[in-house]
Amino acid sequence: MSYLNELDESYDLSRRISYILSHHIIAVADAAKDNLLEAGARNDNISVIINGSEKIRAISKDDQKHLRDSLGIEDDTVVVVINARLEIYKGHDCFLEAIRIFRDRYEDKVKIKCLIIGEGSRREHLLRTAIDKGIEDIVIFTGFLEGGKTHFIQETMEDSNFNEGIPTLLLVCEEGEEE
Repeated sequence: MSYLNELDESYDLSRRISYILSHHIIAVADAAKDNLLEAGARNDNISVIINGSEKIRAISKDDQKHLRDSLGIEDDTVVVVINARLEIYKGHDCFLEAIRIFRDRYEDKVKIKCLIIGEGSRREHLLRTAIDKGIEDIVIFTGFLEGGKTHFIQETMEDSNFNEGIPTLLLVCEEGEEE
């Protein structure tokens, strides 16, 4: 049995058990409620409370430069971000492998830095994985960062998770930046 199949089976089982044991489930969107119903949750056990995240406030060009400098990122470097808890189902291993492949193919054409934003039980494993893949010089583990300011220095946001939809931070960024 493959790693992903084991992950899917254990995740599905724990999800079904949590639906049975839950007194009530809160979904952050109607689509999330639909997904819960499709996965086996009871309709009378779900309330929808639309995501109440505040819009991310734009930061000045000077603040963007300061943020890049504080992270050791040069002006001519492409910034790739994954913002997620460091847990198995978030897919960081796949992300790191993709970064290794990208670096092997395009190292002489594009300079990149990858920010892994978040905390979790797999931090040490992921640090070792980055070293084993030889990409530790282009991967920065920032820990938890508040405020979503990296949105203004990134060229792309990655989402490698196996079981979820659009990340909340991406939705907040998409809602619009206030100047």
